[in-house]
Amino acid sequence: MSQPTASSHPQTHYPDAVTPGKARPAETVLPTYRLHLMRGGYLLMAAGLMIVKWPLFSKQLQCP
Repeated sequence: MSQPTASSHPQTHYPDAVTPGKARPAETVLPTYRLHLMRGGYLLMAAGLMIVKWPLFSKQLQCP
């Protein structure tokens, strides 16, 4: 039986893939102010959802 050649099985190169035995370079650190800004955005979205959706939940509970 013949061995497959490199041209019959092309390999895709993934530069971000982790290869066994090789360490990845250190990632950049997220600045604290950006982390707090993201958390504030999530808090704002949660507050907006509570303002809009909670009245609908209370109406749903009052129906028989």
